[in-house]
Amino acid sequence: MTAISTGQRSARRWYEPPSLRAVRRRWQLRGLRRRGKRLVFIAGCARSGTSLLKQLMTTFLDTAVFPRERPVWHFLDMAGAEESVLVVKRTSECHRGLHHLPAEVDLVYCVRHPFDCLTSSHPLTAHLRPYHVTRDRWFAEYDALHRLRRTQPGRRIAYVRYEDLVNSPDDVQSALVGQLDLEAGHSFSANPLGIEIRPASLEKWRARPELREYLAGLDAVWLEEVGRFCDEFAYGPLPALA
Repeated sequence: MTAISTGQRSARRWYEPPSLRAVRRRWQLRGLRRRGKRLVFIAGCARSGTSLLKQLMTTFLDTAVFPRERPVWHFLDMAGAEESVLVVKRTSECHRGLHHLPAEVDLVYCVRHPFDCLTSSHPLTAHLRPYHVTRDRWFAEYDALHRLRRTQPGRRIAYVRYEDLVNSPDDVQSALVGQLDLEAGHSFSANPLGIEIRPASLEKWRARPELREYLAGLDAVWLEEVGRFCDEFAYGPLPALA
């Protein structure tokens, strides 16, 4: 028997280019849809309610919700699930490729008033900075949404405002039932897992001077983009912060 060196074994290993891998994965996703699977991807800027919505999706019948953040291709790892509806929540990097979201995947996009996003903290980054979402991250997320809509002008997107989710959770659930053709087993407000919905998390920046001071220091160009976001998602004009 002739010995084969490590280098020879590596050379003989078939290499799949990223573009070919993407084509193969899309074909596999299409196969899941043909088998009757519904693929629901939750996206949106950090601190916009993506985690809360992901948890509440467990109230729908025949639905499997993956508990951790994963890229869109994770639907393939859930192919063996008995449930017909598969739900995955995006990672912090998924916005970079959101415009490549496969047509076989339904998108639920969470939004929240930018002032709340920018003044929210997170246990994972509290030791690094006072606020979890940086201005660059927020801008990149909104830019990614623009790019998706330019690239896929015919795509239907189910938008969920965080404010509506915590103030009128059952209305949001009813809207998702209609938009995604889902069936509710329990209402969002009476979920059996006791998932906490906290209206008190809204607009803390209005009452806390240090948050208002931080927001007042944002540059005018950036605030102009925030204003466009608020116009688009019916948040109204930006309030005076001084």
